[in-house]
Amino acid sequence: MPSRPQTLAALRDALRASGADALIVPHADAYQGTFLPASEERLAWLTGFTGSAGCAVITADAAAVFSDGRYALQLKREMDSALFAALDITKVRPAAWVAEQAGHGARLAYAPWLHTLKDVRAWEAGGLTPVPLGDNPVDMLWTDRPSPHAAPIYAFPVAIAGRSAADKIAGIVEEIRQKGPVAALIAAPESVCWLLNIRGGDMPYLPVPRARALVHADGSVDMFVEDRAARGPLPAIPARVHDAQGLSAAIRSLQGPLMVDPDRAPVAIVPLAKEVRESPDPCALPRACKTPEELAAIRDAHRRDGLALVRFGAWLAREGAGIISSEVALAHALERFRAADPRYTGPSFPTICGFNANGAVVHYRAREAADAVVRAPGLLLLDSGGQYPGGTTDVTRTIAIGPPTAEQRERYTLVLKAHISLAAQRFPVGTCGVQLDAITRAPLWAAGLDYAHGTGHGVGCALCVHEGPVSLSTRDAGWPLQPGMVLSNEPGVYEAGAYGIRIENLMAVVERAPGWLGFEVLTLAPMDRALVVPEMLEARELTWLNGYHKTVFSLLNKGLEIEDSSWLSEVTAPL
Repeated sequence: MPSRPQTLAALRDALRASGADALIVPHADAYQGTFLPASEERLAWLTGFTGSAGCAVITADAAAVFSDGRYALQLKREMDSALFAALDITKVRPAAWVAEQAGHGARLAYAPWLHTLKDVRAWEAGGLTPVPLGDNPVDMLWTDRPSPHAAPIYAFPVAIAGRSAADKIAGIVEEIRQKGPVAALIAAPESVCWLLNIRGGDMPYLPVPRARALVHADGSVDMFVEDRAARGPLPAIPARVHDAQGLSAAIRSLQGPLMVDPDRAPVAIVPLAKEVRESPDPCALPRACKTPEELAAIRDAHRRDGLALVRFGAWLAREGAGIISSEVALAHALERFRAADPRYTGPSFPTICGFNANGAVVHYRAREAADAVVRAPGLLLLDSGGQYPGGTTDVTRTIAIGPPTAEQRERYTLVLKAHISLAAQRFPVGTCGVQLDAITRAPLWAAGLDYAHGTGHGVGCALCVHEGPVSLSTRDAGWPLQPGMVLSNEPGVYEAGAYGIRIENLMAVVERAPGWLGFEVLTLAPMDRALVVPEMLEARELTWLNGYHKTVFSLLNKGLEIEDSSWLSEVTAPL
């Protein structure tokens, strides 16, 4: 296997041969998901950076990796700064950097199956000339690239989905007919799964197959699956099933415009169609608005997850106090408690278990032999989630290991105030995520503090832990919140080199009064009372916290053994 300097030299040779001035390597596969199979981790293979968002750009004599504020510390830890500059993509756009390195109009080489129409437009707007490549030079150099995984595809019960696949298809067909194309490309695997009431297991942490679908205006559906022959029998679904290689020919054969989502469809699709009409994924909004049946299953998943979290917390207090442990050991312990539930199918993302300074790395991932010892005093930031047959969970708790400092307690309480401000918020119909993001940050802004990530993201039903189209962030695309949407609430404070604090619950949007919405908290796990300064909380905030803890105890206590129940009673007692 060549060294990274040798790989960079070989890529620059390929760059010169192509006639381009720069090459972009994204953290992306052909399906544009958050979590990539090992066979698609090109950015990590090339640079060492293992974050879930970013890209590398290479020119004749410079190279840089771009990501956002969540990964600022991780970029510096994982990459060789002699080879790659670490840049914040919110401050320096890749197109601007390439133009500075190679001049306005520079030719940017890219792999068309790994980028979207939105990507290409951003480069053109930045004054670059995009150049699609026939063969990806990274793939040609990656000689020990793992083989892709093809897991069985199985039916998702209508009793949980709340709607049949036929009913969902009819809704999408109605939208297609209103907009005029002959078909819509469903490019996101999670949308294909939602539409056809199926699930799979090709992607890490995400129970979906690598699949796309064409929904035709006549109501028929074609599904295109990678490695179709390797999957065995498929469930009965209202779609014709083909190998993924058949997608290009199917698009060429269409006798009219094709509707595509510019955020998810590979740009390689564009020249195949007679005409492309851009429109958001028609499955995204109905998928985000969970049915009553989905919400019931999601609540059950959170109850099961809550029991595992309480058992872990009681174990940590009982047997973890005063002993030397490690971040990896604690992450494994939590996984064991979750796995004891027979309906648990696996984590929904890599567990973030960061002690002290590592907790300040927003998407930190502890690794064997390189993780921190967990020993008092300090703060442990534990962000984890699970997949269950009817729901996806995501929860963060910050835990004091030994006595916390006055500063840590003050900042934790400020984060708690921000968390409560969102959880208790009522807002009018039509409110968008960016508005709620600002409301949540207000208690931290008043203290001169902020965090470099969104306040919240959508979460799927036994699907992706990061689900669009809605988010609570400055990057919100302007989608109003609607009843049934499930979102995270996760403000935080991070002191580089010292500690991180984050509190995260999942919530469902509910109707509070005609024209007014609010949130139902789904996550069931105690917050660390040792980190709360009660005097800093207003009466309504203290009432909310005590009420939340009362709910946690009442919903979880009956499922616990005596020792665990006793611990839960103690940590949820009113302040």
